[in-house]
Amino acid sequence: MHPFVLERPRDLSAALASGAQAGRNDARAEYIAGGTDMVQLLQEDVRRPERLVSLAGLLDNRIEVVAQGLTIGASATMAEVAAHPAVVEQFPVISEALLNSASPQVRNQATIGGNLLQRSRCPYFRDVGYAGCNKRAPGSGCAAIGGENRWHAVLGTSENCIAANPSDLAVALVALDGSVEVRGPNGQRTVPLIELHRLPGGGRGARHERLAHPSGACRAGRCRNQALARPQGGSSPGRRQPRSGDAPHGRDPRCRRRPGARA
Repeated sequence: MHPFVLERPRDLSAALASGAQAGRNDARAEYIAGGTDMVQLLQEDVRRPERLVSLAGLLDNRIEVVAQGLTIGASATMAEVAAHPAVVEQFPVISEALLNSASPQVRNQATIGGNLLQRSRCPYFRDVGYAGCNKRAPGSGCAAIGGENRWHAVLGTSENCIAANPSDLAVALVALDGSVEVRGPNGQRTVPLIELHRLPGGGRGARHERLAHPSGACRAGRCRNQALARPQGGSSPGRRQPRSGDAPHGRDPRCRRRPGARA
């Protein structure tokens, strides 16, 4: 593992002023919250930051039913949201998506913001032995296009990348018309969740913005999910490793449910 310095800012403003960037492999400083994905990437030498800026204790972890629907704080854990009575009763698609996403140990540690912003599960991205990966090294190509791609995306792809979204939660929130609240040095804004994950090669977002408050506000088929967002433009997130019983194709959060279908 590449050596790094762990910094613990006093508040979110200090964290945003730290110069850390999210979702960029060339960043010298990056953020870490629950760390379930980041630690794997560090161990696999996919990420080599010189500094890690901890967001622990800086983000909202509340889970609240409000007039507009359900609000979920970015640092609420997957386990907390999945077991929350209001989520189970009123938004079962969110609870079920989270319970199907990871092991109990990971759900106890991983945050909602981190789940939405996790990096690709494409094996070509995760294995630095493969040179061709535009997510790791822009311009190097996509080894998955001509390689083993049974579990990759069939929609929302480009000539640059065919990785699918790794977040089951993102799919559920897009079906509920969710949105995320992102915060950066220049202020705060709300982004529809369907626009949070960009297609490969689709331009860049604001590098220093963060999902400050992933609240999933969902009601009557609508959901607004405020979370500390990854400003990585120009890439569509990848998919988790396949499990037994999975359909042989990737899912992209841009795929809305069919008319009349139930979320």
